[in-house]
Amino acid sequence: MRALSDAEETGAAVAGTTLTGVVRVRVPERAAEEWMVVNVGDSRVYSWDGRELRRLTVDHSAVQELVDAGLITPQQAAVHPERNVITRALGAEDFVDTDSELLAPDDSRTFLVCSDGLTRELGDETIADILAGDPADPAAVLVEAAIAAGGHDNVTVLVVRPGTGRS
Repeated sequence: MRALSDAEETGAAVAGTTLTGVVRVRVPERAAEEWMVVNVGDSRVYSWDGRELRRLTVDHSAVQELVDAGLITPQQAAVHPERNVITRALGAEDFVDTDSELLAPDDSRTFLVCSDGLTRELGDETIADILAGDPADPAAVLVEAAIAAGGHDNVTVLVVRPGTGRS
């Protein structure tokens, strides 16, 4: 953080990074374990139940704000010149507001945690089709598909299958 603060003081460009994931946490007031979904930036977490892919996070990006305001469509956002501009990132500020949500445990749910390198190359329908095929290594298949579709950014994919012993 000190190097970033020094860069800000000298006027140098400041870089930041996204953070997205799922963590199993114990919630004392409910005496139960739940999944915590966390997000900063434009990487994403999805839930997959074998039929439906549901996005659990919201992108912290300039174009997402335009979509939310009704100024552009999701299709326009996909090709917007500022689609890589994120509005929240770790390291850009001393404090960052992190989105988090608790979800009840559900062993039939699979989580997909991915960078924007996946979602910029593959739409939700294509991602769902790949997951529906139940490949032995869905993360590798998704990465390969994103690279084959252009691979214009780093592609990171983690598939978490609670209760199956597979990931």
